[in-house]
Amino acid sequence: MKFALSHALLLVLAAADCALGLTRTEKVLSDGVVEVTYANFTAADMERVGRRGGSPRDLAARTYGPPASYPESTRTEFKDARTCWNYWWYSASCVLQCKLGQHCIACLKPLSVPATYTGGGSIAITHGDLQKFAKDFAKGEYEFPVSVMTEGPATMDWYGPSDRRFWLKQWFAVTEASVRSCTGGKCGDWMAIKSWMPCSNKDCFKYTINDGYAQSTLQDICNAALPADNSFPGITINSSSVSTAITYNASIAESDWNRAATINYCNVTFAYSHNGIADDVVHVSYWVPAPCAFRNRYLSTGGGGFAVNSGPRRVPVGIMNGAVSGITDGGFGSYATQWNSVFLLANGTINWQSVYMFGYQAHHELALIGKQLAANLYNVSANKTVYSYYMGCSEGGREGWSQLQRFADQFDGAVIGAPAIRYGQQQVNHLTSNVIEQTLGYYPPTCELAAIVNLTIAACDGLDGQTDGVVARSDLCKLNFNVSSTVGKAYSCAATTPRVMGGISIGASSPAQNGTITAKGAEVAATILEGLYDSDGKFVYLSYQPGASFSDAATTYDNATGSWKLYINGLGGEWVARYLELRNTSSLTSLSNYTYDTLRDLMIEGQTRYGDSLQTTQPDLRGLRSAGAKVILVHGEQDDSIPAGSSVHYYESVRSVMYANMTYNASVAAMDDFYRLFLVPGGAHCGTNPLQPNGQWPQTTLETVIKWVESKAAPETLDTKGTINSICRWPLRPLWSGNATTPDCVYDQASIDTWMYDFDAYSTPLY
Repeated sequence: MKFALSHALLLVLAAADCALGLTRTEKVLSDGVVEVTYANFTAADMERVGRRGGSPRDLAARTYGPPASYPESTRTEFKDARTCWNYWWYSASCVLQCKLGQHCIACLKPLSVPATYTGGGSIAITHGDLQKFAKDFAKGEYEFPVSVMTEGPATMDWYGPSDRRFWLKQWFAVTEASVRSCTGGKCGDWMAIKSWMPCSNKDCFKYTINDGYAQSTLQDICNAALPADNSFPGITINSSSVSTAITYNASIAESDWNRAATINYCNVTFAYSHNGIADDVVHVSYWVPAPCAFRNRYLSTGGGGFAVNSGPRRVPVGIMNGAVSGITDGGFGSYATQWNSVFLLANGTINWQSVYMFGYQAHHELALIGKQLAANLYNVSANKTVYSYYMGCSEGGREGWSQLQRFADQFDGAVIGAPAIRYGQQQVNHLTSNVIEQTLGYYPPTCELAAIVNLTIAACDGLDGQTDGVVARSDLCKLNFNVSSTVGKAYSCAATTPRVMGGISIGASSPAQNGTITAKGAEVAATILEGLYDSDGKFVYLSYQPGASFSDAATTYDNATGSWKLYINGLGGEWVARYLELRNTSSLTSLSNYTYDTLRDLMIEGQTRYGDSLQTTQPDLRGLRSAGAKVILVHGEQDDSIPAGSSVHYYESVRSVMYANMTYNASVAAMDDFYRLFLVPGGAHCGTNPLQPNGQWPQTTLETVIKWVESKAAPETLDTKGTINSICRWPLRPLWSGNATTPDCVYDQASIDTWMYDFDAYSTPLY
């Protein structure tokens, strides 16, 4: 769908407040130029439009409009402004942005009202205005005929005869600011505003205006223009499958990944098929913002468990950040259908199309289609950038790496959380705790393991220099804490029910429990934390950090015998039964005869079978670096599903492969140019840890990577709302001193060494 020039003009004037109460007339002239007149400005319109102005940098407090010494003049004052902006207004003039071809222009014309404005005036953009500007624009000439333009350390004033034109060279956009209107020495109340983003020179027109635009504009966007069928070789888009649905004032609850917000969006869904594959249908859904909220961005969001999407949980974050935001069903039948439902064609027969769609192809196609859809919907010219981003955690994190490793120029930025990248090892590793219990012949009551975790947290909390209920230095905990010190400590727990992850039940119901920690219980916990070794003493796979819960080790209570028994982890059990043994079942019924060597062999089997699809550990990211992409990886340090060490090991693999000839510090500095890893103190799997609630998750990481990509503002730390309000980037580690409210990020070689792994059980490197 292509917007007419007149629509573009309406959008831009609406940029002033995204919903002005104006009337407009237009006339298309013989050469295609549109002459537009806006009328019926009200005093309220004028006041709202006046809340714009600025210079291309962050501002603390500035004043715009005629100087205060002009008693009849009106000016607008700003404070607490974030980001840069440039939009002009004062009491006798109105600014419009006009689209000519793919150019961005700004025209200032006098209102037909006196300087002491009372409403009811009009403004016209004439044929001659557009012709003159087009000529000047083509020559790269910009006129500034306003009589005086000055800038000082605290104010920027502009003023001049109201019968002069003022041509703007560049536009910027307020992200947030407080404003008030002043006449002479009297000022109104401060009011909060929000606005949009950059637009400059010949290469600039963007539909980048503010939230709250008239609902009819969202309706227009909902009449979606699909990409052409021949845009993507090998697939055909079914244009008859398109459906759209508008939602206004959707309330989005705060989560670990986003702030609370109220959003408007249109959900555009359609289907496509792969040429030559019978009965192949893939559904995609794109939430699209109104033109006034679009900021030239596209966002893909990932799934979790065996799901290729997270439904509506992550998509709103795209709308909040001015992006078209997409999900895919992977071709599995519906957005709620998970991969395990379609993996087998029959017992023993793999549906390889589903493997590759889940592995990487579905998200590749989602992004390709979504980026072009965004460009079509908002009429973004070919020489303009639609910034593309990815956000996902767990399986969604693996999906993100599957794109970054294979399609280096697909995303400009990505937020990767706790990725399940080492699929062959990761899924089998969920059974390691079970096999340890079976090998040691002891199945701890769930409360006993919980008590060991709580005592570990209490013992290691203060090692980071601050006592706040958070183990921010699990490496120091490894070096200084012995699980055996918990033996004999009392525990007491209420009855519990299973938790669910990725649609799979983990754990079992348990009765109320009272007792003391046993030597056997401590031995099980310590053996789990050491990681998996085979019978030759070779290291097979890593484990969780101290302070993480032992969820994989959950046992089940046998009411008949009054004892605790083995409970086979659902994630690990299904992986072995369905994906390695190729049986259409979601569980293993027994681990009889399973040894540590059995687990090693199963890990190697999975790595071999799915090495080109699910094993997502390519360490050579030179293409990604060359493409200029930026990656922020966040991983909860006490993740009890995917160990934090998994992400550290991949980071170190990339560093050592790409920068083998550099010193450690030099190679880390080189990595910082495009890839930064942040371990979230106390963080659990993809979110805040209920056992360490003061270790809050970095909620605005997507905004952080956007700033890195679009404003070149690389993050030194990540912010949270917890007592640990600043997260250090790897390999620096947090350490508090005195009464400091934020930690020092320190280099500690002994601590770093605890995160280094030598997987000598394999004949080839395990990245």
